[in-house]
Amino acid sequence: MEVKLTPYEEEIEKELEKAQPVEDLEAWKEALKEAASRTLAEREKAVTLKFPSKEAKEEALRMLKERFGGDLEILS
Repeated sequence: MEVKLTPYEEEIEKELEKAQPVEDLEAWKEALKEAASRTLAEREKAVTLKFPSKEAKEEALRMLKERFGGDLEILS
């Protein structure tokens, strides 16, 4: 059975994959804390919205793209 990770867990996993291998458990714990901190910092810039319909979602995204242009990144 495959476990479905949350977006937060996926980001931490990606950060850990980038980390250098460590022999020391304390160093590993510190790397984990740093990865979590970076992920939380990125999440503070993101927002999740739920729309009543597909049309409402499309209209909201259109308006946001008009307002923020290339600065807006749509995650899903």
